[in-house]
Amino acid sequence: MTFTKEKKIKYFFGIPFFAWHIVVFIMPLIFLFIHSFFTYRNYRIIEQLSFANYKEIFSSQIFYTSLLNSVRISVISTVIVISLSLAVSYFIYARVNPKHQKVFVFVILLPLLTNYLLRSYSWSIILSEKGILNWLMLKTHLISEPLPLLFSEFAIIVGLVSFLTPIVVLLFYLGMTMVNKETIQASLNLGMNELKTFFKVVLPQIKVFVFMGAFFAFVMSFGDYVVPAILGGGTTYTYSYNIVDVLNINNSPKASALGVIILLLFLLIAFIFLKFIKEKRK
Repeated sequence: MTFTKEKKIKYFFGIPFFAWHIVVFIMPLIFLFIHSFFTYRNYRIIEQLSFANYKEIFSSQIFYTSLLNSVRISVISTVIVISLSLAVSYFIYARVNPKHQKVFVFVILLPLLTNYLLRSYSWSIILSEKGILNWLMLKTHLISEPLPLLFSEFAIIVGLVSFLTPIVVLLFYLGMTMVNKETIQASLNLGMNELKTFFKVVLPQIKVFVFMGAFFAFVMSFGDYVVPAILGGGTTYTYSYNIVDVLNINNSPKASALGVIILLLFLLIAFIFLKFIKEKRK
């Protein structure tokens, strides 16, 4: 079989994937982009192209408030998720017997088998004034009265971290499996402590996975609506709340414009990540 025929066969078997990608991902984004230029007036969508939605958004203080709130929560959640995931994945790979590593990974992923909404409600029980956390702190005399943990930014971050950490741990663990354990042991034998070994030997080898995990955690925490609604109780006005509020008045063109803006922000972040990774590989 010639090289040309092999190439044609590869393209042929790639057609279903690209067709699915175009229909499910590309086309909805194109419709979203076009729809964002329509206007909503007198309870009707006017199919006339205009920049009115974007002008209204960028001149609104609500947009900047929701954007900054979501960015702040996402950055804090991402830093915590990355830190926890790196520590847990390194412990599993470097310190747990290879025969038992699959069991540890399964236990970490076990919460993902439950409903996301149910897990959010379970955290609302834990963080409430009569919840387990406040009860323990009262019994141990760490506090004299219950803390308002629920319906706060703290509760939102806790919920996002608990949701995202198992997924990012799995991603980092896959990256760890590409690290030669002999290099870790050689570093320890040469006098480096565990912390220096991790940062100077392990981390440089899995930096691509770290960037992928950070991007995933940021995007997912930024766009989440369930956790801010259940655990935040509307006390922190996030970007997802802004979109839902606009949709509640049936102003889908403006909601589409909000979606396009955040999509462009995510693409910019992805571009910066990819450029940074390419520079590091040189």
